[in-house]
Amino acid sequence: MIEKQLNVFALAFIGVVFALFLTVFSTAATVCDFRLRPHVPFVRTAVLLHGSERDLEITILRNREVFVGRMLVPTPQLQTQLVGILEQTGERSVVVSADGSVPFDVVRQVLQATRDAGFTEVSLVTFRGTILGAYERGARL
Repeated sequence: MIEKQLNVFALAFIGVVFALFLTVFSTAATVCDFRLRPHVPFVRTAVLLHGSERDLEITILRNREVFVGRMLVPTPQLQTQLVGILEQTGERSVVVSADGSVPFDVVRQVLQATRDAGFTEVSLVTFRGTILGAYERGARL
């Protein structure tokens, strides 16, 4: 009899602990934002490794404008533009540089366009501020 009462109390205790856990978890889930945000690190003292002179340069600015070389290309036309460049040059290397504040989703769209266009060697570079500021700090992108 006493053993049966202990089992009932143990089950009740487990139920209370579970309900408490559920309450805390659901409250935390509504208060906190658990979405994963990729963080691309930025190091001020890193040495910039340069690609080949033939590498195509794609630059994503803070305002989400995309440049292929020095030409502004609207994002919906990026893949078509890249296919044309690949057909002309045959070079499959590309360097994608982006301001550190650009959301990763924008960078992902550019990477997907380069992949879909047929580029197989992709290098990534991040910088802070404008591309002109990066050039002034000695970067050769």
